[in-house]
Amino acid sequence: MKRPPLYTLGILAICAAFIFVFISPAKSHSVEVGFTALSPNGISGGHIVPASCDATDPPTANATDYGGTCPASNSCGSGPGTYDACGSCQPNSPLPTVPTDYGTSCTTSICGQSVTGTYDCSNNCAVSDPPTCSAPQVCFDGDCSLSCVGDTCSTNPVILGTIHDIKWVCPSPPNTDVSTNFSSDTDTNGEDTDVEVLQPGTNQYTVECDQTQTQITIDVTAINPVMSLSATPSRVTSGGTSSLAWHASSVTSCQLTGPGISPPAVNADINGNIGPQTTSTGAITGQSTFTLSCQTSDGPVSTSVNVSLVPSEIEI
Repeated sequence: MKRPPLYTLGILAICAAFIFVFISPAKSHSVEVGFTALSPNGISGGHIVPASCDATDPPTANATDYGGTCPASNSCGSGPGTYDACGSCQPNSPLPTVPTDYGTSCTTSICGQSVTGTYDCSNNCAVSDPPTCSAPQVCFDGDCSLSCVGDTCSTNPVILGTIHDIKWVCPSPPNTDVSTNFSSDTDTNGEDTDVEVLQPGTNQYTVECDQTQTQITIDVTAINPVMSLSATPSRVTSGGTSSLAWHASSVTSCQLTGPGISPPAVNADINGNIGPQTTSTGAITGQSTFTLSCQTSDGPVSTSVNVSLVPSEIEI
């Protein structure tokens, strides 16, 4: 019996489909055949875009990039990613979480000033152009020109166990010093006159200004040379003289200075010792200070002695 032409064409179509699906070489991707009408997002690069893809948010890449590497990122971080079937870059591992308040306005205090910023990825109030905070000014034994690097200042070495004076001025009150080395942990008058250097090596004294949230640290190096200077007598009548006796050890050289005397510096012996030596003063007509200045391997140190006048008798 002779078959209708349409029947023959149907058989051929079925055979062709069988060959295409089961015999043709495998592709690196799947292809829907005859069902494009069921994918509302259409075709991209020869591939049907799944209906699950968000048509209102255009993908970052063509669907043909599926499985390829890409840089994934959000407002708080980035990392390696992979293109999905929709052409969007999905991170291979979770990216940092973006806080709910990220980018919203906030207010914080810097240097005692109220400033406006925005919340960052750590949920802190970040200020793009913060004001500059002025550090406190400090003086050590009356020297207000200390050598400073950043928020740390250094003094000349001092003798271990000696007492010193530290003054400070904060940009705005109130101010508080915070250091276990100060004589008081809550001294707010801007001066500590009883700072005793007790530790060999570096002693640190930190002044913090509460209002401006700034601080500065003073490094004081304590060394332990032996220095002795005495005056006999320590009180003279006007025009009288005194004898200065001195010696030093653990030094490299020393020089005695004061009113009416200017002997040359004396070098220490191989063991770092000088003296004992005696030097006579000139005529003393007023209270006079004599200073023994010595050099050590750690820097200069000094000690002083005063000679005063005996009060004149008042005749009646």
